[in-house]
Amino acid sequence: NFGPASLLLAYQDTSDFGSQTGGETIVGGDTVDHDALTVGVLVPMGKFEFRAQYTRSELDTAIAEPKQSKYGASVRYSLSKRTQLY
Repeated sequence: NFGPASLLLAYQDTSDFGSQTGGETIVGGDTVDHDALTVGVLVPMGKFEFRAQYTRSELDTAIAEPKQSKYGASVRYSLSKRTQLY
């Protein structure tokens, strides 16, 4: 926790992804490496909870190296201890 906010962080590094399927590999008989990074923040304010997230992902294949970035945001409102609207 950073005062009233929480920082969320995740990293994924998968090597030789194609060989894990048990069958034909994903791209032209070649294996695939995958890297992903996610950074987010969660900020509670009274009955509200604000969330924001950024994710970057990259595949490494023999043919190409596609990359993607995604952004997200959400707000949750607590009706009670166990019930939220989002």
